[in-house]
Amino acid sequence: MNRIRRTIIFVAGVALVATALSFHSTSPAVAGGHDTLVIGLLAEPVTFDPTQIGDLNTSRVVRRVYEGLIGLKYGTYEVEPRLAESWTISDDELTYSFKLRSGVKFHDGTDFNAQAVKYSFERQTDPDHPARGKLTYRYAGNYLGPIASIEVVDDLNLVITLKKPLAPFLQNLTGMTMSIISPAALDKYGDDIAQNPAGTGPYKLGEWGAGVRAVMTANEDYWRPSPSIKMLV
Repeated sequence: MNRIRRTIIFVAGVALVATALSFHSTSPAVAGGHDTLVIGLLAEPVTFDPTQIGDLNTSRVVRRVYEGLIGLKYGTYEVEPRLAESWTISDDELTYSFKLRSGVKFHDGTDFNAQAVKYSFERQTDPDHPARGKLTYRYAGNYLGPIASIEVVDDLNLVITLKKPLAPFLQNLTGMTMSIISPAALDKYGDDIAQNPAGTGPYKLGEWGAGVRAVMTANEDYWRPSPSIKMLV
């Protein structure tokens, strides 16, 4: 029985390696050397709209494309700056003032700024928002419901006021729903942003073959050093 099990595992492993190698050797879309990484997932991504994600496989992919104001330090629950380089909290714990990074670009070449943050958040909460579309924002109540107002001070300064103090608010900002999407892309694609993502993350979506593969290429204009792995399959 153990011998049969080992044989099955071996054959399955060979099949996986052969499949990975075939991507390198036969597909021009993923041709490359040591700067290409082929990754197997249990299921393909469902959407590239971060507000609509409800499964782990999709999240694993889309987190390479989008970013939020704040992230979690790798392997911990400790928050760290991302698109916001710093922030302050008022004494009554109701007002959060964010200083945003300058010079950050979305994948479509437009500027990341405070207006983009407000646009992404209010898309989910304002029923009359121009980018609202026909979607259901099922996480908006949890993540954005505590917010009383969002004020754009200038391009790089944003003030969020809460209805009442909320201790885990900064942790809430690390959620996928709180990712910032290019307003220009939202205006252009509407609900089709799910197939045409434009974030600020280290990778861009290059190709999405439904049921086959998603190919992502390194964002050479990333605000951090561009990834050494240039292509993810």
